[in-house]
Parts: sequence; structure tokens; C-alpha cells
Amino acid sequence: MGRTRQEDVWIEQRRQQVGELYVKGSTQSQIARELGVAQSTVSADLKAIRREWRDSRVRDFDEAVAVELKKLDHLEREAWSGWERSQQPAESTKVSQDGAGKRAERIVKQQQGDPRYLEQVHRCITGRRTLLGLDAPTRIAPTIRDRHAGDAQRSLEWGRLLPVPHQCIPHRPGQRASPAGCGYRPRDHRHPISQSVLAPMDQRRGPMAFSCFT
Repeated sequence: MGRTRQEDVWIEQRRQQVGELYVKGSTQSQIARELGVAQSTVSADLKAIRREWRDSRVRDFDEAVAVELKKLDHLEREAWSGWERSQQPAESTKVSQDGAGKRAERIVKQQQGDPRYLEQVHRCITGRRTLLGLDAPTRIAPTIRDRHAGDAQRSLEWGRLLPVPHQCIPHRPGQRASPAGCGYRPRDHRHPISQSVLAPMDQRRGPMAFSCFT
């Protein structure tokens, strides 16, 4: 059995009260006690209210976009009309006087058109494309600072992921490791991690190497 008109009106009024209390920060239990209904009823009302708000925002957004597009269309038509008028010949009358009396001379000047009207047309086209989302987002190339920040982040990730069974002490290439160490010295005197990850971070002082000690 469907609801009566009176029940629909009562539910609409209750949901309006639920929405007002909800936006003021009241919880579902507080709203239920305030209105004398079950919390499940408040929960169902909030679902319906959120759905209605979402649909309303979509409708309002679409209507706003349609209105702005109409404004741009009107501006563009006016700009095109102004451009056409600015291309029409300009007529003027020059009056001169001599011994025979006054004489009127009709002067016609050809015009190339006012480019400011075309600039207005271009702005209308750009605004319309922006509203409709037709332009792809602009890509920004990473800077040198971003690249160095990425090197530091990768270094921290290597330190967390790789096990370190020995104590690694940095030293300069060409320095001898302590006899008490494990003797890990690659042929190029660089630790593989320092060569691939840490070296770019220490370019001013030269690449660092590591010796491992137990």
C-alpha cells in the first residue's frame, strides 16, 4: 500500500528538520532524540537527503554552465557584429566654401577592421572550451629541486628495504679499509648503493664509498 499525501508531507517536513540539525553538527542519535524517532529512521532520511543534495548540485552546476554558455554566445555574436561593422567603409562629409558658396564633399575611407573585436571572440572561445573541459591539462616539467628530492626519497627507501648485516662507514675512493673490516671493496672502490643512489646527492664533494665492518 502506497503512502498518502499527508504522509509524504510529514516525511518531507521531518527530513527538512533532519537536514537542518545535521548541518549544525548534530549526530544521528541526537537528531533521533530531538525529533522522537528511531536512529534507523534518521539514517534513512540522511541517505535520501544526501542523494537529493547531490542531484541538486548536479542540476545547479549544469544550469549554471548553460547560463554562462548563453552569455558567451551573446558576447561572441556581438563581437562578430562589431567586427563586421568595423570593416565597412567610413563615410564623412567635408564642407568647404569658396567664391561660389559652400560646397560639400563626400569622403569614403576603407577600413581593415578593428582587431579588438577578434580578441573578444577569441576570449569567448577560450571561456567556452574551459567550461566544457575540452582542453587537456597543462603538464609541468619537474625542476632540479624536484629531482634532488626524488633522489633523497629513493635513498631513504633503499635504507629501509636493504638489510644491513654490517656497519657501513663512508670513506673517499682510494682510502684503505681498516684491517678489522670485512674487506668489502669493489674494483671501482664504490659501494653499489652509493654509486647508483647516493652519488648524485654528493656531487659537490665527489662520490662516497663504503667499507663494511663487523
